Amino acid sequence: MRSHLRWGSLLVVASYLFTTLAVLVICGPQKASDPVVFITIVDQALGRGAGNVTAVCLLCFFMVAPLIYNYTFARLLLVAAIDGHLPTGLAKLNRARAPANAIYFQSAVALVFTVLSYFILPYLFPIGQPVDLSTIIVTVSLAALTLVWLISIPFLFIDVLVIARRQPALFQEHRILPYPLFWMLVLLGTFSCLLAIVDTLLNSWIPDLLTPTAW
Repeated sequence: MRSHLRWGSLLVVASYLFTTLAVLVICGPQKASDPVVFITIVDQALGRGAGNVTAVCLLCFFMVAPLIYNYTFARLLLVAAIDGHLPTGLAKLNRARAPANAIYFQSAVALVFTVLSYFILPYLFPIGQPVDLSTIIVTVSLAALTLVWLISIPFLFIDVLVIARRQPALFQEHRILPYPLFWMLVLLGTFSCLLAIVDTLLNSWIPDLLTPTAW
């Protein structure tokens, strides 16, 4: 499991860096917010057949990603319910040990948000082109999700520090990293989250559609 986590994390980071670099080199920063830019890049580099395969992969991503997001974020509701910050019913697990009530509740909220964002509000408050409005809604939603995780992740490091201080014997028993590397990762991880929070709040992900002030 440790090997899978280590190599999987490195592969994900490398993939994000290489795909972002490909967009900047081939299409330029002005195309960074284009939802089909990766299909365009593959079309130009490898031909239309490979571009069609990329389009199918992207469609699969947009089908799978909501399921993963929903299941993952339900864990946050589960923890909040266990701590007493939300109704305890959200902490109930089904026979598969999954937070079923939290998943149902979150799915209902997501459904209401989707209906309001794409079917009701655009007709009540028409702003610009419908395609642009769709891109704005998706991008702002993703930025909000990113902020939720960026605020949550530092507590993983904080929890470890609390355990190391309050239960040093237990911490020493389960520690698998040298102390210098451990402290470097704690500081680097926490600082990276804080830096990403500031960057997400101050800089628009789609400057062509939303200025930093409007963002």
